[in-house]
Amino acid sequence: MEGNVLKFSRSGNYTRGRQPIPYESPDDRWATIVPPTHNVCSSKPAMNESILLQVPADPGMSRIARLAAGGLCSVLGFDVEQIEDVKIAVSEIVLALIENGEGRDITLRFETDLPGTRSSSSSNVSQRQLAICGTTTCSDFDGTAADMELCRAVLSGVALSSSINFTGTDAEIRVILPGVRA
Repeated sequence: MEGNVLKFSRSGNYTRGRQPIPYESPDDRWATIVPPTHNVCSSKPAMNESILLQVPADPGMSRIARLAAGGLCSVLGFDVEQIEDVKIAVSEIVLALIENGEGRDITLRFETDLPGTRSSSSSNVSQRQLAICGTTTCSDFDGTAADMELCRAVLSGVALSSSINFTGTDAEIRVILPGVRA
């Protein structure tokens, strides 16, 4: 992985550097965050960037994913209610992929300023939307299981749209959430 990488262990320790660091032990798994190439503390990320977050398939890592998503949305100018909706969606995505996957890492891609989403049909104010796509590699995924129906119901309460797909090698859960007004 290239670029600036921030990794969190289960114990809460983190390391920041140019290259991913090796696992300290087989029991110490890490979440990898690949942030934008510029300093997010001094300016907002460009609205057309993708940000990736990869976490081990460990329910405890849902907390890291929620915090990362909340931080990103805060930097982008989302209000508190929108941030909570994003965190709910991230939790549902991560936990559904853990429960129905095969224990492989979960990758979350956050995409902003989606094509065709800049204008709001109800007003003249344009609104940017946020897409979150969670994936994990697996050989079998039942998107119709009862717990996936619950996941769909929760996502429908916070997202503009959502989809759950299986490509034969990857399970994918994608949501589109309302974002900040431009």
